[in-house]
Amino acid sequence: MERKNGEKSLQITGLILLFLYFLLTLTATFPNVTNMFVDNAFYGYAGQQINTGHHLYTDVFDIKPPTVHYIYAFWLKLFPASRWSFVLLDALTTLGLLTLLFLTMRNLGITRVYGAAGILFLTCYRVYRAFSGGNLNEHFYLLFFFAALFLLTSPPHRVRGFLLGFLAGPLLMLKQTFIPFTFALYFFYGGSLLPQKKYILPGCIAAFVLYAVILIPVFGQAMDAMIFAPLAMAGSLQAQQYTGFDGLVYRLSIFQMCGPAKETLLVLLPALFVKNRLRILFVLTLVFALAILLFSPLLYAHYLLIFTIPVLLGAFLIAKGYPTRIAWAFLILMALMPISRIIGTTVRFSTAAVGKILSAHALGQEVDQSVLPAMRHLKTGDTLVMVGDYIPEIYFYTKTRSPFRHIFFGFNTAEYYRDELAASMREHPPDYLLLRAPETELTRLFQLSPSMYTLTPVDGDLYRFSLRH
Repeated sequence: MERKNGEKSLQITGLILLFLYFLLTLTATFPNVTNMFVDNAFYGYAGQQINTGHHLYTDVFDIKPPTVHYIYAFWLKLFPASRWSFVLLDALTTLGLLTLLFLTMRNLGITRVYGAAGILFLTCYRVYRAFSGGNLNEHFYLLFFFAALFLLTSPPHRVRGFLLGFLAGPLLMLKQTFIPFTFALYFFYGGSLLPQKKYILPGCIAAFVLYAVILIPVFGQAMDAMIFAPLAMAGSLQAQQYTGFDGLVYRLSIFQMCGPAKETLLVLLPALFVKNRLRILFVLTLVFALAILLFSPLLYAHYLLIFTIPVLLGAFLIAKGYPTRIAWAFLILMALMPISRIIGTTVRFSTAAVGKILSAHALGQEVDQSVLPAMRHLKTGDTLVMVGDYIPEIYFYTKTRSPFRHIFFGFNTAEYYRDELAASMREHPPDYLLLRAPETELTRLFQLSPSMYTLTPVDGDLYRFSLRH
């Protein structure tokens, strides 16, 4: 009885700490103390363009599948185009993941360490720089992955079967490098799928129809953007900087500084010693995550969020194989590995965000200084091309747009789409040009000589642009 009371007390303490930790990590990323992350701005811009009748791939170019862009478009149909709207989406995504984590652990019979596992999840998910503002492909993939894991560990049911089939769509259409995780998850639980196949198939068909509606009108451009362009860009000079021994050192340093490297190492040995079939899925997802870390042509901090999957699967194994107090203590130890960052950056930003709200009685937004000239002069409907710097939040804040589908010219975009860029600039010249690179870039990107255009200074690096006829 005394042991049960002790475990109950531990569970209640864990839940209270989890709730407080969630509030701390959420407020630390509020828009009134952080700038907008570049990918959030681009997806916001893409969502705005979709909602005004434009098409992904033909009017807004990206090499990723369409799921994240349409999530943003849907959200911006419901809420204003404000970063605070994205805070709500981020909070709901995090709460959804915490709920799915609990439901999955209940199915596995290990809710006694849920509080500790939830705290570990928040550390891996929100404390490191890999968080990158939230609402990225990685965040939504984790949400759909753990939704599928919960359904796969639940008893067969027609609604759950349909949802499992439908979830295969977004799981396969968020990011190309995540496809192996999806196949590993569904094949690992193949025995659970067979009894529900008559329900899963309609779900798969519904997802197929949804993505067919999105992709068929732009099929050629979509296949080029999602398949052929990334293969070509993988050989760019930027990608080659991450190869060889120096590249390995760089990748490992990024992992150590920006992602849950310590948690991944700590969970490895105790999880591998637990004899449970979940260990196979743990190893598979860890191998796939390491493949992204070591071999992805490009590596940014938010890529490392995918390690949250093997870390949590490892936590499940530890909860399965060790006494409650030992498992609880070990998971908390892992969660507190970045203690200096938790106490420093996270607490400092959280305190500043709440302090600004209480003192100003308003929800302000931090804006990068480079955006201000454009915000002062651009009007809704104006067109802008950015050369040198990629700042899509200008489009998001000013409700302006690029006159053609490309807004980013890095890696080898200019080489792969050389003729298209040259033709686009001549057929649809922008009203404004943000030039934060040598003027020779206009020749490299758009095959323009100085005699072919006029630049009229407006404000800093912002120019009026016109072609000479």
